[in-house]
Amino acid sequence: MAKEVCKECGSAWYTDVRNECVSEKCSIGIKNLRKSYISRLDSRIEETTLKLRELILEKNFLEKYDDLYIEVHRWNKECYCSRMVNSKVTHADIRFNCGCCSDSPLEVFPYLIRDGRKVYSSPSCFVVGEKYGFGVSPDFDWEKDFKDNDISDDVINEIKIYLEKNNPDDLDWDDD
Repeated sequence: MAKEVCKECGSAWYTDVRNECVSEKCSIGIKNLRKSYISRLDSRIEETTLKLRELILEKNFLEKYDDLYIEVHRWNKECYCSRMVNSKVTHADIRFNCGCCSDSPLEVFPYLIRDGRKVYSSPSCFVVGEKYGFGVSPDFDWEKDFKDNDISDDVINEIKIYLEKNNPDDLDWDDD
């Protein structure tokens, strides 16, 4: 480890720890301490400015939908929900409620994207069936909830495709 000594105050430091004097005993050290503190303040100002921008964007976003509210689901899935988007939703998050349960409900969260954020339907979550072996056993009348809540045909078709691809009757159970 190399060691350096300040020419003004005689303070010593190891160069692998820092590369300049930071002693309060001399003008060089005070200048360096001040520069370091100002740099840390600049970083904090930048972080705060970014956070403030995010908060302003979120506030503006919330003001666009009169009925917007936030729901929190399992695994802390946070959803901005609005009934105003039900007929306009274009996509859906599809997931099992639980990864370990053999009969876990299959949940569908219809949404559209506005200003880079997902806006979910209201209600935000629909159960369409449950895990069955390596597939999904759909509920008999799963479409009714979607139609009763004016969910778009785009999402209903996306779910139909998902269920067809994950139909337990179509899976090859042969070990040959």
